[in-house]
Amino acid sequence: MLIRVQVIGAGHGRTGTKSLHQALKILGIAPVYDFPNATRNIPVNKLLVDQLRLKKPYGFLAKFPEGVWQTADEWDMVFGDFAACVDSPCNFLVSELAHVYPTSKVVLTVRDSPEKWFKSYNGSVMDRERRFRNSWSWRVMTRLRNWTGLEKRGHNSWLMRMFREGNSPVLRTTVQTYIDHNSHVREHVPSDRLLEFNVKEGEYKTFPYGFLPLCKFLDKPVPSVPFPYVNDGAWFKDMTEQFVREAEEELRVVLVVLAISMIVGIEGVRYYIARPRRSVKAKAS
Repeated sequence: MLIRVQVIGAGHGRTGTKSLHQALKILGIAPVYDFPNATRNIPVNKLLVDQLRLKKPYGFLAKFPEGVWQTADEWDMVFGDFAACVDSPCNFLVSELAHVYPTSKVVLTVRDSPEKWFKSYNGSVMDRERRFRNSWSWRVMTRLRNWTGLEKRGHNSWLMRMFREGNSPVLRTTVQTYIDHNSHVREHVPSDRLLEFNVKEGEYKTFPYGFLPLCKFLDKPVPSVPFPYVNDGAWFKDMTEQFVREAEEELRVVLVVLAISMIVGIEGVRYYIARPRRSVKAKAS
């Protein structure tokens, strides 16, 4: 059954996107498309990668550059099973998604200041990504991907591709990127459809604060539970370590297969070289 997107999370990572995800689920707006969905090796992610590639030369703040989908039916191929989307890569597609889903609401999660956001982002997300890219599994994988089949497996995600192409908006993130992105959202989303939301405003862990602005904006009753606060820095750390473990596991399998192939190949060559000698000996006898 087709589900049209009702809520678009426009905020960068480390602005409370995971808290927003859980809050939307509590309010009955689910399922939610989040960053982990984009890392799974499923056909729709290839479509999403293609759209990001089309948009990338124009800059991620461009709206509907040439070739990018312009209808809800097209975007439904990726988001048709979700009532909401948050975090990357959705936040790079806010202008397109808000346009093709005209009844949707947009929640721009923000931090107290751009500088605080960057300090948090650089110390968690970017730091973990740098460690992942410096791991032995990543280095070997990038050299073997063209002929080992790894490109067709789990590391075929949009994030991995963007890293390999050296144009990840995450890796180029600066304070100005954060400012420009938020300005872009304000410019392209009508004010009556936009909520700027700081999940740490007020006593967000105490009922009913935290949910009040969100529920008023989404026209939902305030639930009788505290607003969920998720430490997405810890979550990203766990996810990155999982990426490394999966990459190392796959590479071990690949290296074993390569070793067996080399042994079989060497034995085959030895047999081929020795074969004429055996034939000569047989004729001589």
